Amino acid sequence: MRRKVLQAVNFAKYLRIIFSLLVMLFFTWSEDTNANFQSEEQQSILTAQKLLQATVKIEPNSVSSGSGFFVASDLILTNYHVVKNNNSVISFRTYKELTCSAKLVRQEEYSDLALFRTPCSNDNYLPLQELAYVGQSVIVAGNPTGFDFSISKGIVSAFRPERIQFDAKINFGSSGGVVSNLYGEVIGVTTEKSLQEANINFAITAQRVNKFLQRAKE
Repeated sequence: MRRKVLQAVNFAKYLRIIFSLLVMLFFTWSEDTNANFQSEEQQSILTAQKLLQATVKIEPNSVSSGSGFFVASDLILTNYHVVKNNNSVISFRTYKELTCSAKLVRQEEYSDLALFRTPCSNDNYLPLQELAYVGQSVIVAGNPTGFDFSISKGIVSAFRPERIQFDAKINFGSSGGVVSNLYGEVIGVTTEKSLQEANINFAITAQRVNKFLQRAKE
């Protein structure tokens, strides 16, 4: 009888030890998960500021406007369709409210890209990253009509021929803006949105942009 009582006491101790270990594991997992969440949030905030510093609002004429961003200290990239009705010189405004001009270097209707050189140097330019994955987080910067220098966040939804489909919110005026990964690397250039379906948007891939920039050097 005494032996059975001792076995029961020992079993209860083991249960308490196992329960304590499970509790410790749970709180360790919760802390790690919370730390990862906070880390991603902090990275998103830092990247958003980086993108805004590189973003410009392009005002090619009195009818339309759009977005662009610095890919070098003196070079601004945007969509061809944003500037197609303009002359070879555009006016743009930076996040810091500096208004400046830029002269056309190269534009291509078929790639929907245009490159301009400006005397208003900006060291907050963005690098390109050709690697992108379905499901990865993206941050988008641009100038949707009436809401200049806005940030939205989403994911890569799919890959289409020479385009990335993503679900971060954009609107008219966002064209030419940057689609970035969480580290401020450009994976695409906003080019259009679906008028029939919500949150189906498209960006020109960084690979296509790199090819365009190579042709601009020739």
